[in-house]
Amino acid sequence: TRIGLLQKLSAALLQDGYSSLEAFEAGESALQAAIESGDRELYVRVCASNAPTHFARQDFDRVERELAYVSSAQIGELSPIVRAQYYSIRGICRFHVGHITDACKDLSAILDVKDDARRDSSFGGGDSRCSSMSYLSRSQLIFGLPITARNLAHEALNRARAINHPYSIAWCLV
Repeated sequence: TRIGLLQKLSAALLQDGYSSLEAFEAGESALQAAIESGDRELYVRVCASNAPTHFARQDFDRVERELAYVSSAQIGELSPIVRAQYYSIRGICRFHVGHITDACKDLSAILDVKDDARRDSSFGGGDSRCSSMSYLSRSQLIFGLPITARNLAHEALNRARAINHPYSIAWCLV
């Protein structure tokens, strides 16, 4: 079942760590089952669970390929929480492969998502708005806009402190 897939994947990640073979294999099984189910929400949630495993392996291209399975039209049909996960992961992934302009578009898209959806769409343990703003700040530095970068970094850190979320604070201090 849908819940069983995510529980099995979560257990492998928690027990064995993001870079373990068990986490990788559980992620592959969950991803295949999500594809077979035709459920795009489930598919994106599995991608979100798998992303840290691929990031630990520096396999950003793989994450981008997996997310490309969801069309632009289908993204609009996702729930706000899953859409926030999608844009956050894709934006961070694109940042790491050097597609900074595209990353900024994805990371900016999450800023318009309602607070409750962002809070429920964590990535890497942090609030997805905080992690997205952190990467947006880094992007602005790359574009030679240090004042904008500093303002985004401060806004992200203030938000993380306001929600009193340690992982979000860590994202913002990186």
